[in-house]
Amino acid sequence: RSQAQGIYDYLPVGAGSDPNSSRRCLRPAMSIQAENAGIPIDSNLGGTLAAINRTDDPSALAFSLRLMAGKGEVLGSQDGYPEAVAKHLANPNPEVIAAAARALGSFGAAGARFSDHVAAVMRWPDVDVRLAAVQALGRFGKVAARHSSKLIKVALDPKLQDEELKVAAITALGEVGGDITQVPSLAALLSDNSLHVQGAACLTLTSLGPSGEAHASAIASKLQQDATRYAAAAALARLPGGCLKPHAKELVTKALCDPDPQ
Repeated sequence: RSQAQGIYDYLPVGAGSDPNSSRRCLRPAMSIQAENAGIPIDSNLGGTLAAINRTDDPSALAFSLRLMAGKGEVLGSQDGYPEAVAKHLANPNPEVIAAAARALGSFGAAGARFSDHVAAVMRWPDVDVRLAAVQALGRFGKVAARHSSKLIKVALDPKLQDEELKVAAITALGEVGGDITQVPSLAALLSDNSLHVQGAACLTLTSLGPSGEAHASAIASKLQQDATRYAAAAALARLPGGCLKPHAKELVTKALCDPDPQ
């Protein structure tokens, strides 16, 4: 990815629920290139909407789409914004596509109208594009449930080496709501080589309804590992009391010995 000198003053952005976040990209504090391309960098988001409809500059587009994602809750309900953003899912530049997917995710229900288009870009080879699309589907919630099979496919892909993308796909599966046929595949991820994948699987298993109860013992076994303990404890707490009770003493003991206040 191009990072031309003199264009951006960079601020690091951490991964997480922030719709602008990406572990592989840096958010521009100010973009001279964006300003030159006619993209307002102030709060005039109406001007930003007009500008993205008339520029083809990839850096300017990606920058303005990130601005919109930061105001997603407000802009999602405004006429024209979701449509203007969605058309950039067809842009040839992966940075623009990823920014458009994140912006649509930040729009919530309004963005969910384009969930099919967002799901389609999961086929891109670029990992950041796939990550942005997966996270957006999760933010759409139950409206995007018809794409749950695509999410479990990403999580189970033996050729995929990107741990963060796998974790995001498992998390999004819990957010959109999978079905009972996906539980065995999800349970298999409790034995994944990645402890973070195991933790995500614990939480998502218990978000798919009563079928998760059958895996309470396997989830409880993850209390032994520091990296999976919090996820396992949170997952067990979601299950009926009868599932948690056999492991309560162990859970309390671990919590009292753990220096982490969480």
